[in-house]
Amino acid sequence: MIKKAIIIALVLLLSSFCAAQWKGLRGNVFLDTGYDSNMGILSESQKEAFEAGDPYYMNMEAYDDIFAKAGGEIGYRFLIKRVRSEASVFYQYAGYVYNPDCSYHYIKPTLSFQRRSWQSSIYGKFVFGFATSIYNDVDLTNSPPVWAVYDAYRGGVEIRRDIIDKHSAGIDFEYGYSLYNDNFPEYDGASYRVGLAWRWSGPVYTKIAYAYQMYAARAFDIDGQTAESSRKTDISYNEDRIESYFSRGVEIAGERFLLGATIDISQRFYTSEKGFHLDYLHVARRDRRADFSPFVRWDLSSKIRITANYTHTIRITDTPYYDISPLKDYNRSIFSVKADYSFR
Repeated sequence: MIKKAIIIALVLLLSSFCAAQWKGLRGNVFLDTGYDSNMGILSESQKEAFEAGDPYYMNMEAYDDIFAKAGGEIGYRFLIKRVRSEASVFYQYAGYVYNPDCSYHYIKPTLSFQRRSWQSSIYGKFVFGFATSIYNDVDLTNSPPVWAVYDAYRGGVEIRRDIIDKHSAGIDFEYGYSLYNDNFPEYDGASYRVGLAWRWSGPVYTKIAYAYQMYAARAFDIDGQTAESSRKTDISYNEDRIESYFSRGVEIAGERFLLGATIDISQRFYTSEKGFHLDYLHVARRDRRADFSPFVRWDLSSKIRITANYTHTIRITDTPYYDISPLKDYNRSIFSVKADYSFR
């Protein structure tokens, strides 16, 4: 009985010490520079048209570019009873050499919660930010493509449980809403995601996950209309995803490195029910995409790290009614080197 009481007291003392170490202000700053081979995600035929001087693409100075990103994140960790909580703000500025008009600011506030016992964890996260892509606005006759900018608001929860030694399984749910700029209100819509994940904390840390995603687009741009009565395109889709992450820490010549890679494979089916003459780009369309991202991280110290990263993306698109591969197939490579400094 005395022995059990001592063990319980030691566990409570250790938990209190870990919580005290975990709480408080923390943050990081970073500088990231690299090369993007296809920032406008143009197909090969579109690249050829661009290089031939087609004015359709002249709002871009180059389809590839050199970029530099700088920013950081600051957060404050606190306890609400047994729930570990954190409020943080991430900021990034991205600047481009040949396409300075595409430079942007990105901000992402996050509020997260974690309830952890000896065998399971529950995580909650709420974020919002924005992103950009290049699209042609069909409302503007014979116009060049314009940049579509959208705000993204997302919230979700992940439940994870240890199953056997060094193995855990989890399920996550996420809901989001995207709000586009004035050129593309028909793209506004809600997103849903449910995923299953398995993790192995062995010599090679491994995470393999499956996720099912849906996007329900507004598909109209005039108040009072409906998706059925509108002549607008419909980008609604269902998507299956397989996501994986691998990493292993190694020591070379007395220096610490983390070697790893992410491999994501997805298949997206667009669900537009509009007539082919209205929405030939989305009716019965299927996108198959693969992203391969190996990286090397050099830990100069517990606070300073340098990461070299390469990402290659391939997308293949098809429909049974129309050959859209010359417009939608693309390859993209991104090389970057990032230095970041963490502080408490």
